Amino acid sequence: MSPSKKELTASGGDSGDWGQWSNLVLAELKRLNESIEKVREDLTTVTLDVATLKVKSSLWGAMAGAITVIAILGVDYMKENLFKAHNPPTAIYQVVPYTPTTSLPSGAAITPPVGAPVVTPPAVVPPGP
Repeated sequence: MSPSKKELTASGGDSGDWGQWSNLVLAELKRLNESIEKVREDLTTVTLDVATLKVKSSLWGAMAGAITVIAILGVDYMKENLFKAHNPPTAIYQVVPYTPTTSLPSGAAITPPVGAPVVTPPAVVPPGP
């Protein structure tokens, strides 16, 4: 172990004893070198951690994007296939204009489908003389 600065000063190290001062300087350089090496190791560890986090974040982003696309496709599929199957057709039967000469075969009756609104035709007033 090299002498400290206090020891050198107390033993008259200021009087030009370069050998002791050089030992102190070399010991300090070694300590600083070890400190720098420790900082480099820590920096390498931090760099690896950042790279790992980048990979993890890109994977999470890809999964979130895939879930969004699947949800959109699922909603679109349901709109196209499930909800349209329950919509009743808009025209159940064809409306034919009434003319007095139209007659039904004997025993036939016109009945609207179940649930269809009943519409009464307007009263026809024969033209006057």
